[in-house]
Amino acid sequence: MKLIRLITFFVLVLYSCISFGQVIETKCYNDSVIKITKNEQFELSFGACYDCGARWFLESIDTTGVKLINTINKTNPSFTGNPRAGGSVFEIWTFTGIKNGEYKLLFYYKRFGRIIQKKELLTIIIQ
Repeated sequence: MKLIRLITFFVLVLYSCISFGQVIETKCYNDSVIKITKNEQFELSFGACYDCGARWFLESIDTTGVKLINTINKTNPSFTGNPRAGGSVFEIWTFTGIKNGEYKLLFYYKRFGRIIQKKELLTIIIQ
């Protein structure tokens, strides 16, 4: 019985490591600069693997200058597997600039309670 539990544990750990190692496609790149005008909306789109249990988190935002309007998930059009719950998606974050200045948005890609797999730091310049 202990042997079966031990084997099951190792299989689950191995599966978890394999599925989390997928390459995640992101439309924005680290250290990008986005220039907008005041009250203009802009979108950021990040690839995510929901089957892996990972998603993007907005770690820091200066809400005096940039406001988060909405987040939605869209199926990744390049995903060729069987459609299922979760799967490969794009997380689309919509923001608006509310005050002139330069602001930083910091995103982390990770599983809940796990180490950070990827970071995206973007500079938003509102003119």
